[in-house]
Amino acid sequence: AERKVIPNAARKYTAEPLQTIKKKDITMKKLILLSFMIITFFACKNTSEITHEEFLKNQNLSAKEYILGLFETHDIVLLCERNHKEVTQYDLIYNVVSDPYFIKNVGAVYTEVGTITISNRVNEFLESSGLDSMQIHRTVVDIYRDAEFDALFAAGSFPALLKKLYKLNQLNNEKVNLYPCDAAWDWNKCLTPEYMAFVDSTDLEVRDSLMAMNFISQFENIQKSRNGKKKALIIMNSRHGYTKDTHHTDSVMRQNTGRYLKEKYENKLASVLITGLGHPNSWNEYTVLQNGKWDYLFESTNKTDIGFNINQTSFGKDTFDMTPLGWKTDKFLYQDIFTGMVYYKKLDERVLITSYPGLMSKDFEPEFRRRWRIMDLSCGEEPDEDFIQETIDFYYKVDTSRYGDIEKYRIKIEKWENGL
Repeated sequence: AERKVIPNAARKYTAEPLQTIKKKDITMKKLILLSFMIITFFACKNTSEITHEEFLKNQNLSAKEYILGLFETHDIVLLCERNHKEVTQYDLIYNVVSDPYFIKNVGAVYTEVGTITISNRVNEFLESSGLDSMQIHRTVVDIYRDAEFDALFAAGSFPALLKKLYKLNQLNNEKVNLYPCDAAWDWNKCLTPEYMAFVDSTDLEVRDSLMAMNFISQFENIQKSRNGKKKALIIMNSRHGYTKDTHHTDSVMRQNTGRYLKEKYENKLASVLITGLGHPNSWNEYTVLQNGKWDYLFESTNKTDIGFNINQTSFGKDTFDMTPLGWKTDKFLYQDIFTGMVYYKKLDERVLITSYPGLMSKDFEPEFRRRWRIMDLSCGEEPDEDFIQETIDFYYKVDTSRYGDIEKYRIKIEKWENGL
């Protein structure tokens, strides 16, 4: 906090004896010194000693302003996103990347979603011009169908972002590019043996190191081509964005992309949690963080669009509970993992979209069946044609929903009304 210097009181000359004036002056100096000591104490006080509520009341940067501000002092900002399907957080992300400051000084988005194989296709599209609405839609769908080594990826957020970025780029000479970072894969070249070899190889076991390598190679080549003037925004989901390795079980370690990048770029990288749900009790069960305390604090203080650094704050000192707390090997605080956090929209206001319009179509059904059969055979299973048809039907429907178990989450959040 900024130190405030209290000016000396203006001396009023009176007919009082000089001794009395000196005594009053000494007393005033003592009061000034005492006041300065008190102010200095609170200015230097460790913010972890300030309550969560007191801390929040003094935070006024919006989530967008906070993320953009990090680029003033960092080359790379790594966002740890919520559920891939949640489009509400992508409203925030788009607000960031469409800002003139971002376009001029950053201009590059890197994502976990999408294999590096489609990177050229994505950017040829984003740098093109003159496409009508049907051509834009068709191109986005074609790219997204080949985005992953799953037969199809169900999250509607990624293709929606691609479409928005294309339209944004039509308005500006400087373009925003997007570079997928997942492990290389090409369905157009895949027969059953190739997929089986891919699954059996170390590619999936070391997927996070490959994503880190794919980011580094693309980023550093882009930096050279842009004379080092551009920076990077990375979007990784859940543990992939953690800057420490975490355990999947007591004995199985997950090496996370964020950890590789933090080791390489150190203080050039800032990691930001988009605050959402976690797995404090089990990998199979989502729930609110800090047993609902955080959500209650953000909601009750009307700070539902906010961002801040967390080092040496009460939030930073909270126990990291996005992974099961039972693992004896991982004993982290939030400040061990993240530079800062943003809270964007109340839990009840967050929208998830499954599938994407036109992602499944009659002409694509045969290719989808081929892919699913290959996946089944690679797992040593005979293809289940009825299940494949159910899955095809699933992808035809674009489903808009909220997070499940909202009522259970609300009970945990609202119980804090009785006191922290």
